[in-house]
Amino acid sequence: MAERDQMDRFPIYVANLFMITIEFECSLGFPEEFVEPFDGLYIKKDAAGNFQEVLIIEAKQVSVMGNIKLNAANPRTGLRAQMSDGWVRDVIAKLKADSNTSTLGNTLETLFQNNRNLFTKTVTGVDRSSGEIIMVKLAQY
Repeated sequence: MAERDQMDRFPIYVANLFMITIEFECSLGFPEEFVEPFDGLYIKKDAAGNFQEVLIIEAKQVSVMGNIKLNAANPRTGLRAQMSDGWVRDVIAKLKADSNTSTLGNTLETLFQNNRNLFTKTVTGVDRSSGEIIMVKLAQY
């Protein structure tokens, strides 16, 4: 893997390590196997196997100005604003359409439709210069 690719993936590795330490199951593989476009998808279940929380993480580098930027909607390509509820539904549809992730996609679709309150969307930022990590919970939009 090229050095640039490794640096771009660093926030994803950090998020994976953190989530595993607080007892979330990494649902998209760890740490080399990632399913685009979710950088992280973590699920917490109770002892009976019932879903308690679904955490979707977008990992970003913190810019030299100290900010993190998600992708805006792109009318030309039809992509919705990154991490919006519409974008999440589109990603779930892609997971459903892929034979490798269709079971996960079907489960997520049902949960998102019927138990939207179980989903939390966050952005994890890593500042390469300072080594600081931030995690921001996103509002529904």
